[in-house]
This record gives sequence, C-alpha cells and structure tokens, in this order.
Amino acid sequence: MKKRLIGFWLFVPLLVACSTSHLTTKERLEKNSVIAQQVKNQVDSLDFDAEVTYMYPSRGLGRALDYGWNVRIKNDSVYSYLPYYGRAYMLPYGGGKGLNFSCPIQSYKIHQNGKGKIKVIFNVRNEEDRYVYTFYIYNNGSFDLNVFANQREQINFTGKLNLDRK
Repeated sequence: MKKRLIGFWLFVPLLVACSTSHLTTKERLEKNSVIAQQVKNQVDSLDFDAEVTYMYPSRGLGRALDYGWNVRIKNDSVYSYLPYYGRAYMLPYGGGKGLNFSCPIQSYKIHQNGKGKIKVIFNVRNEEDRYVYTFYIYNNGSFDLNVFANQREQINFTGKLNLDRK
C-alpha cells in the first residue's frame, strides 16, 4: 500500500507539469509565426543583436562560450565582440584586436529563401584586416555565422538573435 501512495505522489506532479505546459498545434504555429516575423523585421531593418554561444575554429574542437559575446548590427555599422582562436598570418605588434572592433559596413546583401532561412552577407574593413561576415538566420532566431578574414583563418559561430530587446 505504501509503495502505491509513493508512486501516486510522484506521478501527480509529473501529470500537472505536462498538462500545464502543453500548447496546442495552433498556438505553437501562431507563436512560431510571431517569432519569424520579429526575426524578419530585425534583419530587414539591419538592426539586430546576435548573441554568440558556441565557436568552431578551423583547427581544434568547438567551444561553448560564456555570456557576453555578440555581434550588433545597427543601420550601417557593425559592433563585433567575438573571440578568435586560430592561425593568423600577419598581425600588428601586440596581437591586434582580433574580432573586437566597430566600423561601418562597406557593402551588404540580404537573401531570403522560401524555407525560412535568411542569408546576410556584409563586408567590413578596419585598420588590421578585411572581413566578410555571413549570417544564416533561421525563423526561430537561431543563426550560424561564418567569419572570413584576409589575414586570419576562417572561424564559425552559432547563437541566437536577441528578440526581447526594444
């Protein structure tokens, strides 16, 4: 009898949690379409904040990143605060800035395919190097980022757009 009561009291919280967190298919589709519209609006206006959570260097293993690494696009400028791990071919004395800089965007292209993926490519140049940032942004706000530089090996990142900001 005691085992049945223990099993019952372990089962009740699980049942309550499952019933309260369940969304119907219609509610889930509505929520996903709202998120997809927020993503599209931010990308189309070139005003988004990409929070990076993982990096994949060309050499070595991928690494999870702490909070705070991001790329911010605001109108015609990029504010890049990213770690770099890899081979650099030519650097200024002291190691340089890496991928931590802010500068104007020289050119950009936005391409949307019909399957919920937006490709954003932009070129920037600072005093150290020329960079090509290629974002693959998905309807749910997640993204893949490839960074190509003239004087460094390619590096890739993943993360999620900050859709909560005002």
